Amino acid sequence: MRKMLATGVILLMLSVQVGAVSAQPVERVDSLNIHYINGDWSYDPVTITIPASEDNEYVYALNALISGENLPEYSFNELPPTLQVNDVTLTQGVATVDLPGNFNSIVNDAGYAADVVMDILIYNVFKFGDISEVNFTFDGQPDDTFKFSRLTRTEYFSPVVEAKEHKALPYQLTEKLHKVKDSFKNMTKEQQESFLDDANQQDLFTASQLQVLAAYNPSVTTIVVDPGHGGSDPGAVGQLGSTTYSEKTINLSMALHLKNYLQTNGYTVLMTRTTDVAVGINDRYAFANNNNADLFISVHNNSASNSSAKGATALYPNNHDVAQSKDVAYWMHHFVTNDMSQYAKPYPMSDSDVKGVLKWTTMPAVITETAFMSNTSDLTYLSSDFNRQTLAEDLGVGIRYWDQYGEYWYY
Repeated sequence: MRKMLATGVILLMLSVQVGAVSAQPVERVDSLNIHYINGDWSYDPVTITIPASEDNEYVYALNALISGENLPEYSFNELPPTLQVNDVTLTQGVATVDLPGNFNSIVNDAGYAADVVMDILIYNVFKFGDISEVNFTFDGQPDDTFKFSRLTRTEYFSPVVEAKEHKALPYQLTEKLHKVKDSFKNMTKEQQESFLDDANQQDLFTASQLQVLAAYNPSVTTIVVDPGHGGSDPGAVGQLGSTTYSEKTINLSMALHLKNYLQTNGYTVLMTRTTDVAVGINDRYAFANNNNADLFISVHNNSASNSSAKGATALYPNNHDVAQSKDVAYWMHHFVTNDMSQYAKPYPMSDSDVKGVLKWTTMPAVITETAFMSNTSDLTYLSSDFNRQTLAEDLGVGIRYWDQYGEYWYY
């Protein structure tokens, strides 16, 4: 989660805000960009014209954002339509957004998440111009019980760096693990997969040593698998001859194969969807959080305007569980790229992206992008159910290696 200010600093800033008497006038603008979340959890900008009759262009823009009347195709409005912004003032680069006093009730009654609503509003306000800080008040009163009641631009856009604590393995295990890594390099894909079975590992580890090794690495029981897009949101669309393929369908097929593979190997797997239905962003991460999942995997495929772009990549969060998410992303990518070319190594989400399922999950999380719907050879590969199962099982093997050994070996 984003790092909040120390209590003393919060109190000092609060006293300054309460003491502010008036906002300095700023030059009026005739148009502003508002930003909606799209199907890949980044933002799509829309330029709106501010009517000359409007006294406060920022209030008008935020309320237009909330209304969803300018919503682009394949974007989502994750803001409750009954919410209205009361006022926006700018004082020396500090924006104060005043919301209704019953903000929490409005959001909860509409089935939305307060943190997500405030996050989207903050992003939009920062994008209005040279604003160094965003504060929220509620019918004119500050309320620091909200996580995002006040944030500086640096706090919002700079990633939180997670320090990974490495436990030192016993010497004998460390030496044997080096031998495993050396052997692993020369194994075929099939040998690497079968090595996970305890019987094959017995050549290098005793049963008691395997137990010790497991205690130093992730202990995974419940995994949430999230097929990207769905329902009215098709995701990327690709064409092979006269046949049209929607990413939502391919994602679901791969996710179901992944579920079957993981269940066969002893994991409890929960799905955010098992049919072609739309699932809201906040519903996806809330489902994982509410079920206390140990791992969240969102299955996607890529697309680009350049049809030559091809291959696999993955994304992981930059604000929580960074090290473990990076490890599992790399393990999965390692096996996927046995069957699919590499587009890019796994990378952290950008702070300019929402990537809600990465930002708001409370466990290690990864978005997989296994191939490009916009590339003919990739799409031809994806069009085969056998190949989709192969990629899904590659993801599953990567998860199992992460669960057994933790840190990826070959950074």
